[in-house]
Amino acid sequence: MSAVAIQDTGRSNIITNTLTIARRNLLHIKATPEQLVEMSIQPLMFLVLFVYVFGGAIASSSKEYLQFALPGILVQSVAFLPFTTAIAINVDFQRGVIDRFRSLPIARSAVIAGRITADGFRVAWSVLLITGFGLFLGFRFGGTAIEAIAALIVVIAFGLTMCWPMALIGITARTTESVNTWGFLIILPLTFV
Repeated sequence: MSAVAIQDTGRSNIITNTLTIARRNLLHIKATPEQLVEMSIQPLMFLVLFVYVFGGAIASSSKEYLQFALPGILVQSVAFLPFTTAIAINVDFQRGVIDRFRSLPIARSAVIAGRITADGFRVAWSVLLITGFGLFLGFRFGGTAIEAIAALIVVIAFGLTMCWPMALIGITARTTESVNTWGFLIILPLTFV
């Protein structure tokens, strides 16, 4: 029995493969709408909880505390969102999906890059939703519009940066339960910085 030679994929094919895998991963949100709760409703509940329940005890008014709480909650939400990256990659390994991808004539890097690209859209959605809700509640940026956009881009870039070590955890962890253990060891200390 002879092996079939896999053709070399060019750069355009790598991009196409990555976007195809990203589309596949984004379609999972449609199939499991519970993911929308994780990236949409949960951070908004934290924002309301911390600002209106704890805000009066910490600052003189909830509106003042919103100016401090929203950036922290935004970064915390973006830091914990990449858990989905690790869990999804690990589940794909457990179910043999990655083995099926290996048998296809696609770039090997496209599987992980596609997952992280999809999670980049999820991070951006979460950042824009939390920021929009914060603006509705009375949050105001201290600088110019360009500085505000730059700050949001930095937060999104932080979220994408956190996806890479979480992807590594998803690849190397033997079980989905150990993904949570290793993920918390990395992310939890970062939330206190």
